[in-house]
Amino acid sequence: MEELSENCFHEATYLDQEGQLRTSRVPVVQELARRGFKHLPERFIRVHPEHDFDVVNLSLLNNVSEVLPSISMAKLRARSESTDWTRELGELASGANTWGMLIIKDHGVPGHVLDGVKDVVKEFFGLSFEEKKASVGSYVSVDNMGYGRNFVKSEDQLLDWIDRVTVKAASVGATQGLHVWPQRPADFRHAIEQYVHEARTILNDLLEALAEALSLEKHVFLQNFDPKDSEINVRVNYYPPCPRPDHALSLTPHSDTSALTLLMQFNTARGLQVL
Repeated sequence: MEELSENCFHEATYLDQEGQLRTSRVPVVQELARRGFKHLPERFIRVHPEHDFDVVNLSLLNNVSEVLPSISMAKLRARSESTDWTRELGELASGANTWGMLIIKDHGVPGHVLDGVKDVVKEFFGLSFEEKKASVGSYVSVDNMGYGRNFVKSEDQLLDWIDRVTVKAASVGATQGLHVWPQRPADFRHAIEQYVHEARTILNDLLEALAEALSLEKHVFLQNFDPKDSEINVRVNYYPPCPRPDHALSLTPHSDTSALTLLMQFNTARGLQVL
């Protein structure tokens, strides 16, 4: 059976039932994939073959883009009483009510901004594990930010097949003095902050449109998110190839705690599931 070297583990801290601070060593899934591991470590096995349980319904996954409503941001931003604007508001309300998730198009984010995010993420995860650890702090030192694994709460907790970088991109100064922004590549922070600037415009416009779709004053939601104080977290989830995808989950089923989440996928196979 293959073995990982001692330095190929994330460290995740948690409080045990007695309130004592503990540290759990979590295998780095990118390193497992890089080294061609053929077995799945026990902590990642969520589904056993003797259980008659469908982890993935491929027929639903393959058609998800046909099921989810597609919203044109350009038409929403027109803010006229035209048929197109009224129709987009209706689609927005229907999608939010039925799925809680939408596909947006005509969003206006420049291609070079999206490409910049792709490039820095690809370059960061192209570094060796040692280089990544040296480039950015970890969840051990700063709660819920940095590179590694978070939300580990016990030594026997089942784990997701994922590596992650999380930063708090807003409010201004939220990460002052904290080593949570990757230093390599050198333009990582600049690329992400450019994207966040564009993303905030989209999210603000969606909050206004959602209010109007519900026949409310358009600022009723947005007024709760002061541009100087409201938080924007950026979470980069990396899913390397898994030796037994039928036995593992890339991400535990969850509900986001944010008001809105803007999801950007690239260089990925189908796999997103929405309930």
